[in-house]
Amino acid sequence: MTTTDTLTTAKTRERQQGRLLTYLREHKTIQPLVAWERLGIYRLAAVIHRLRKDGHDIVTEEIDVKNTFGERVRVARYRLRRPREEQMELPV
Repeated sequence: MTTTDTLTTAKTRERQQGRLLTYLREHKTIQPLVAWERLGIYRLAAVIHRLRKDGHDIVTEEIDVKNTFGERVRVARYRLRRPREEQMELPV
């Protein structure tokens, strides 16, 4: 991988993280299929992992949904516990 490729990948990751945080603040929760269809994020769990490493408090909940074949399957649903700015404030 070249330096240009590495920079492009880093920029893509930053944009994905920004889109995801904006979506979570506006819509409260997200699931993998929604992330792919609306945000172009194929590996949602990887983006969530990076955001957590950056200090965002993101909660995972497993939910049951039906797949294309009508079978019940479990998927992750993510939500921000609270905005990062609020997490940084100290109690008075």
